[in-house]
Order: sequence, then structure tokens, then C-alpha cells
Amino acid sequence: MFKGVLLISTLFFVSTLETWNIQPKFWLTSCSLSGCSLTLNACHHCYGEKNCKSCITSIKPECSKCVDDIFNQSDLQNVEDNKYLLCDASDSFQVTVCHFHCRGKYYQTGNCIRLNNIPVCQCTSQVSSNSSTTTNPTTGFTEQTPDTTYKTSTFSNGSSTSQSTSPGTFSTTSTLSQSTSPSIISSASTISSSTSTLAPSFNGTLRLNFTISSNYQKIFALPNGEMLRGSYGNAVEVWDMEQGIMKRKLTSIHYYPYLFGLLSNGDLVVGYLDSKTFLIWDIRQAHGEYVKRTIPTNDLIISLSVLNNDDLAIGQQSNNYDILIRDSHSGQIKKRLVGHKNAVYDVITLPDGNLASCSSDGTVRIWDLSSASLINTFVHLSPVYSIALLNNDELIAGLSDGSAEVWNLATGDPTRNFYIHTGAFCRNKCMHVLNSGLVISGSHDFELNVWSSQDGSVKESLRVHKTPIYQLEFLHNVIHRPNVGHIKLHLLINKTRILMTY
Repeated sequence: MFKGVLLISTLFFVSTLETWNIQPKFWLTSCSLSGCSLTLNACHHCYGEKNCKSCITSIKPECSKCVDDIFNQSDLQNVEDNKYLLCDASDSFQVTVCHFHCRGKYYQTGNCIRLNNIPVCQCTSQVSSNSSTTTNPTTGFTEQTPDTTYKTSTFSNGSSTSQSTSPGTFSTTSTLSQSTSPSIISSASTISSSTSTLAPSFNGTLRLNFTISSNYQKIFALPNGEMLRGSYGNAVEVWDMEQGIMKRKLTSIHYYPYLFGLLSNGDLVVGYLDSKTFLIWDIRQAHGEYVKRTIPTNDLIISLSVLNNDDLAIGQQSNNYDILIRDSHSGQIKKRLVGHKNAVYDVITLPDGNLASCSSDGTVRIWDLSSASLINTFVHLSPVYSIALLNNDELIAGLSDGSAEVWNLATGDPTRNFYIHTGAFCRNKCMHVLNSGLVISGSHDFELNVWSSQDGSVKESLRVHKTPIYQLEFLHNVIHRPNVGHIKLHLLINKTRILMTY
């Protein structure tokens, strides 16, 4: 029955085209015969021709002819000196093809309209399909510059976009409000690197428990309460943490989104492990998210921290294990911190502007950022998986043997050492100082502990997980922590939250 409907639509459209003395286009036949309607819907949020083609052929290879025909430039119709894909608004399948065609040309979407009484697909947003690409030969940095053939375009709600709009990946149902305070976004992007008035209280009350698919992936909390989650594929998942549902995906041509950070203007930084690439996403748009910049690298990335000036501090798991300081706009390497002998798991900013880093080589290193020189090295007997700054200018290190060691930053001397966990501290920002001065940490021993940094006494221990804890992250009044399988959300005393996964 479904194929019959498509065939009737095809015959009607061909007949109409003959009336206008316009040759029918091949995509209408190839897509209908291949039964690609559902596949096109599944790739509704793709962006860029290469990404859209890859999405279609990965789901249904027999639709490759269909998608090739959709993007075939020679099949476009010349109307008023512009070329358009032909489509009929009365056929929902053709409307879908129009949207897909425009997504591949870096537009938000497309509408089937009549132009000089000819049914054409008009792409909407001011990003042209002829985006130019400039590459810095020194840094390899690539940035897309859209031409401005469409000065302004109006969405269905009557709002207009500005000329600075860039290629998008999909139309969203909920994004960061455009009125979000820049100061809030700035504090959120650096909260893990300093003590903050946003430090939470904790009472361990379970609020929400829901299931996620696949194994552990990195997570990242946005200031609007949504959560990002990486994947082994090319999509960043966006989760509604009030309902425990995945709302949408940020899809690109790059694979294994693994690292996340926020710039001071609210732009999202995503590091893709497989392609060694960073994408800068604009997630403040009310009508969609889009990639603003692409930074290709040769970095074997394993950790990312956004510094106060928006530079990116990138920890590596090879390449001599240097910490790279990259300009988040140009992509250029500004400094290289040399000294670690194994993977660098975290980099934080100290109150004096210096950096502290921890590594599987068993050291915490203190760096003078201005000169890229090593100031001090704190040596431990085990790999250091997490570090945090205490309120009294002391630094605490969480080790792979479950112990924690406190260091005086002024003298460079160890002051206290105690065992907190029976398993390793987890490696993904797994310690945070609460506003009470107590420390909260997660471990491979399945436990979430709240403890004193003065004497190491554990004040509260929650063993609600059935496998090791892999991440504990605090950002803008939200503490997050995922593992494999489920996510648990804990309501804190001051209405901040803790998110856990196992």
C-alpha cells in the first residue's frame, strides 16, 4: 500500500512537470523504488553532504543511488538564475527529501514552495550551500565561511536569524536560552579548576533512576540542566535530566566524541577521539546547533580543560605525553608543557594562574603557564587519577591504590595521606570539594564517599552501584557521575544534584 502511494505521487509529479516543460528529476524515482523514506527520516538531523550520505548508506546501502541523485547538481532546476531541487509540498515524502537536501547543503531545513508557479525546494537559514573553507597551513585549522546569498531568512514562527549563522546539524526542541548570563557560563566552564561558591551540599537522597544504552561514555552537564553524553559513533547525545530521556543528538562526520568543555561565550568544545579533532559548537541558538569551527590535530587526546582565557589545555595519552595549550579560535599550539612520562588525566587552574596536572606516571606537576616551565613535581607511589584544590591552598591527589595525599602548594611538601577507597579513584574528575569543606569522590570499589580532607574520616559511604564508578563531575550546581547502564540522580540539600551511572 505504501509503495502504491509513492508511485501515484511520482506519476502525478511527472505529469505536472511535463505541463511546465521541465524534465523530471531522477531522485524521485530512485528514492521511491528503493523504499528510502524511513531511512531519510532516520537521518533527519545530519549535516553536510558527506555526513548525510554516510548516514543513509550506513542504514540502508541500497539507498546510495537515491542519495546521490538528491545531491546531483546537474539535476537541479534553473529558476530565475538560481538552481533548485524540485519538490511538491503536497507530498510528504518530497518535503522530507527537501529537508534532507538542505541539511546536506548546511542549511537548517528546506520548504517546498512555488516559485514562478514551479514547485521548488527553498533552503531556509542564511547559510549558503557554497560555504568556503579556509585552512591555516601552519596549524591545520579549518573554518567554514558561509557566503551571504540569503541575507536574512525567517523561520515559521516569524523570527529572523542574523548573518552570522553557521552550518547547523538539526532543528532543536530545547537549547540554552539566549539570555543566559555570560558570567554563569564563564563560571561553569572553569568550576572544576578552582574553588567556587557553587560548591554543593550532599545528602545522598535518590531522586531519579533511569536506563541508558551501551557502556560507559563521558558525560558533561550544561548550564541549562541538560546533560551531554558521548558515544562510539558520531553523535553527542543530549539528555533531559528532569525526565531522564534523550532529547536529541549533535551529529557530525567525526567519531567517538569523548571530551567536552565550555568557552566563556557559551560555545561547546567537543573532542573526537578517533579523528583527533575538536569541533566548536554554538549551542545558544534558539533554532538549532551548528558547528562554528573545526580544529584538526595530531593530538592523542585523553583529557581537556578550558582555561580562563578560553585556551584549551589538552592532556595526551601518547606523543611524549606533553600537555598542549591550544588557542580555541585559531587552533594554534601556543605552548607545550613537557615533563609527564605517561597519560595526563586532568589539568586544573590554581589561584595564582599556574596549572596543576596529574598523570599515570605517579606525579602531580605544577606549571608556570606564562613561561610553560615546570615549577614543582609531587611524586607518588601510584598513578594519580584525580586532583582537586582545597579551600586552604592545598591540593589533594586521588591515587589508583585508593589513597589520597594532600600537598601544601606553597612549600611543595606532602602534609597528609590516608586511604579513602578500597579500589582506585576514578579518572574523570572524580573528586570535588563540597561547601562544607568535605570531599566527595567516586571509585572503582563501587562506592561514593564523603570524607574529611583533614583526617581522612569517611562521613558517608554510598554503595548503590554494582560496577565501578567511572566519572563524577560537578558543573553549575550539578554533580554528574556515569558508569555502565543506568543513571541515578541524587537531590542535594541546596537543590543541586548529583548524577550517577552504573
